[in-house]
Amino acid sequence: MQNLKKVIAWRILSTAVSVVIVYLYLGEIQSAGELTIIMMIVMTILHYFFERWWEKDNKHLKKS
Repeated sequence: MQNLKKVIAWRILSTAVSVVIVYLYLGEIQSAGELTIIMMIVMTILHYFFERWWEKDNKHLKKS
């Protein structure tokens, strides 16, 4: 559950940065918002599963 909280906090911060960057590139706030929302959803899901995989794959390192 802690990983999920960390992922959500990071996605909020990275989403704000993404909106600004995409807006500066495209010059359209609606398109920037739409693209950022799509990316936010996809990247949040991927990040969550990456964190779970990482913890599972590196359990042997924590036993030392």
